[in-house]
This record gives sequence, structure tokens and C-alpha cells, in this order.
Amino acid sequence: MTIPTSFTDLSTTPLSNSPAGSDSVFPDNPKYTRFNSAALASIYLNTATNGWVSPYLATAGGTMAGATILNGALSGTGLTNYLAAPGPFGVTTPNLGRFTAAYTAPVVVTFNATTMAIDCALSNVFTTTFTANVTVAPTLSNLKDGQTINWFITQDATGTRTMTWPASFKWPGATAGVLSTAASSVDLLVATYRSSTGFWYASLSKGFA
Repeated sequence: MTIPTSFTDLSTTPLSNSPAGSDSVFPDNPKYTRFNSAALASIYLNTATNGWVSPYLATAGGTMAGATILNGALSGTGLTNYLAAPGPFGVTTPNLGRFTAAYTAPVVVTFNATTMAIDCALSNVFTTTFTANVTVAPTLSNLKDGQTINWFITQDATGTRTMTWPASFKWPGATAGVLSTAASSVDLLVATYRSSTGFWYASLSKGFA
């Protein structure tokens, strides 16, 4: 039978296109019979050739929602739109709360000795080159419970730059980390935030070669 290409076509599919016997089963409702018979045939034929794929799952400008299981050859503008902009998953992208890849791109934190700020909604990985001593602790905003940040701190060509850590940082053995002093040295701060205590639990790995 000819597979309809729209619901309008389905509703007007000739009785001759309906599976054998369907007309006698529903003699008083031919349009209902035509619609369902043609729809089932369409799904059956698509399933047999492409897996669970019906033309009505991905129409031009359409959307797909709910638990969707797809396999086989897939096409259609609606499906393309769905794959290009999937539903929200995770909390790594600002505003959208969307997990888009298996990593978070590093964000450069502009150095400032007295007003340096880290927006934790932008990433979990940050980088900064220190060009002077930090005399006022940086501020961290938009933090989430359980969030872990990785902050790569690099000394400039002069080195010996020092850091003033936020009071909300807790350190192993209650001893705050001290930055490496060699020129161009790289240290890595790793800190996890707990909203129940209001503290960051931090450690500093130093002197990466």
C-alpha cells in the first residue's frame, strides 16, 4: 500500500488501502478505520526497514519529548532540531543548566590584587597568571553544593607572588596552602564546596613541571 505522508492523507486513505477485513469489522466508521489502518501500516513498514521510525516522530519544525527510543536510519528537521538542542542535563552551562560535553572549558580569571572574582557558574576549571601579590582574598559567586573547582595558578616571569585565601577555605591540618615562588611555576588548587557548612574544602598541589 501507499504510505501516507501526513495525517490529512491518513484520514482520506482509500478503503482499498486498508488491511484486509478491516472494513467489515468497522463498517460504520470508515474514516476511523482508514486512519488507524494506514497509521499502523506506516509504522510497521518503517519498523521493518529502519527500526522504530515513523514519519510523524520527526516532522519539519517539530519537537520530540518524553522517553524516546530510536534506532536505525533517522532523518527529518524535527529530529535534527532535537539533536542540535537536547533537553537540559546537568548543571555546567550558565542559565541553561545543560551538560553539553564530557568536560568543562577552562575560564580565565582576570588577575586583580584586591578584587579578583570567580564566577563558579561559568565553569569548574579556572586559570590565572599572578602578576602581583594578592592582598585581598578573591570572591567566589554562584557556587553550588558539592561543586568542585580546579584553579590553575601560574606565577609570572618574576615569580614570588603570594596569595591571600578566602576565610571560607578549609585546609588539611588547618594549614593553608602556600604558592610556589619560582618564575612561571604552576600550582593547582582543588576545592569542593559544602552548603551545609558554608566552607570550601581545599588542597593545593604545587610546582608542576
